[in-house]
Amino acid sequence: MSYKILLTTVSCFLFLTSNISSQQKVLYEEVQALIDNSEFNDAKKTLEKNLKTYPDDAELHFLYGYTLIQMVGEISIFKKISYAKKGRDQYIKAIELDPKLIKAHKELSDYYLYSPGIVGGNTNKALQVIEGIKPHDPFKYLIYKGDFYSDKENYEEANKIFLSAIEQYPDSLAPLAKTGLSYRRLEEYQKSADYFRKAIDMDSTYYLGYFHLGLAGLLGEFDLDKSISFFEIYIEQAVVGDQRYLDHANYRIGMIYELKNNVELAKTYYQRSLAVNPEFERAKEALEKL
Repeated sequence: MSYKILLTTVSCFLFLTSNISSQQKVLYEEVQALIDNSEFNDAKKTLEKNLKTYPDDAELHFLYGYTLIQMVGEISIFKKISYAKKGRDQYIKAIELDPKLIKAHKELSDYYLYSPGIVGGNTNKALQVIEGIKPHDPFKYLIYKGDFYSDKENYEEANKIFLSAIEQYPDSLAPLAKTGLSYRRLEEYQKSADYFRKAIDMDSTYYLGYFHLGLAGLLGEFDLDKSISFFEIYIEQAVVGDQRYLDHANYRIGMIYELKNNVELAKTYYQRSLAVNPEFERAKEALEKL
């Protein structure tokens, strides 16, 4: 079996406080640069050396834990369990030193949630760690707790939490988008679209919202022409920015044209999807069927 630890894709943002030295700030930046370049072995050596000088530095313990866990997928099977557990323990140490270091809570929770039992994976512990965020950051607590239930496919509970976040933080974008996603997973597509519209109204630069708007219309089979327009808006922005769903957006437009019995345009968009991602199996299969 694989012991690779599945992690959410997050960035190790620097946690700079007023009571750290200029040397520590430079050290954080140096380690962060190594992590960003996937130079984990060098980051590990640098951290191990400097933790002897700064044994009570929560940020260094966090970065050390993050580095060790990132290395799990690159080292021999005989070291995987050791590195994973040691990384987990570094997160725990970071939280003990600084309970307000929210990213350490989040990474530790993800560790327990996604890791196999042999290295300590435990769903109950994952939720307990999230509960520890509440006194320090009530907003992130709600977001991360909702995400936890989404990961467990308990979309009704996730939806309740995200709706509560909207009530408590009406000027924040994230709860609106998260609620839209939870309604889609509950197959309430019109409600999903409503919340993504609210998110776009709040922040006109939230172009990913147009992708989700189009997807809600496609899955619910309503406003299909508008859904094409929404996907096209997303594609226009994705070409010059974040392209994470560019292949999917073209594929979904192809699906809409197939629903509308426009085979030629369906083929065109399936081909565009494959031009972005030649390994996109669903687009390959759809094109072959046509």
